[in-house]
Amino acid sequence: MRSFLNGFLSVFLIIFTLLLFLSIVISNVVKSNISNVLSKDYIKNYIVNYIIEKMPEGDYNIEKVKEKIENNKDMDDIAEEYYDTLINDIKNDTTSEISISSKLTALLDESLKEANLLDEQRNLIKDKFNDNNLNKLYRKLLKLIRDDLEHTNIVAIYKYVIDSNIKNGLIILNIGILLFLIIINKSLFKVFIHIGLDLVISGLLSFIIFPMFKGMIEKFIQNEIINSDIKINTLDLIKPGIYLIVIGLIFIIIYSIYKIIKSKKDK
Repeated sequence: MRSFLNGFLSVFLIIFTLLLFLSIVISNVVKSNISNVLSKDYIKNYIVNYIIEKMPEGDYNIEKVKEKIENNKDMDDIAEEYYDTLINDIKNDTTSEISISSKLTALLDESLKEANLLDEQRNLIKDKFNDNNLNKLYRKLLKLIRDDLEHTNIVAIYKYVIDSNIKNGLIILNIGILLFLIIINKSLFKVFIHIGLDLVISGLLSFIIFPMFKGMIEKFIQNEIINSDIKINTLDLIKPGIYLIVIGLIFIIIYSIYKIIKSKKDK
């Protein structure tokens, strides 16, 4: 009975592992083909450059001020808020209002310390970044990204790339199977041989299956997500198999070491 359950669960572990790595492959292919504007780094740089453009001329190192702004944690929080709101608006075809002027004011207070500016100049700079102007910037950025993603299915991008529910679901299923295997075998180390073999088998199957269905994967991404021609590098389809085999071999080696140590102790 135990052998049957081990085999039964191993089959599902192999299937879910292949599906997990397929979802990662699709995600990576889409990321490499869609515009780079759909990224937090792009949004952060866009806002930082906007701030620097509004800075007055003066006897100070503008590059140092820029570096201070870029490295400020508040800048990461602002970019994160812009990003989350942008994704939601693009996904739902809406235009939201954001309120980040207080965060930006605190950021500027910190970043402008080294600049040789009069208080009057500092206040003038900060006044430029009120919520009204920041929302104008937000709407400009939203239009830019919408135009850039005109030929893509943003809902599908959200589902397969941004949102990680699919990948998380498959990870949870795999963890559930591993827990069942531990319970059945009553030993963590005994499960290592099942994990190792299943991962090696998954890796070998991915070598065969992923390249075999390369055309179908490309058509799925073209028709359901990007709506334009793409070509997947075969190496990108082979890489998951290499990772799976290497990880599987590590588990097998750990199990072998455990068996050697255990047999020596038994003697």
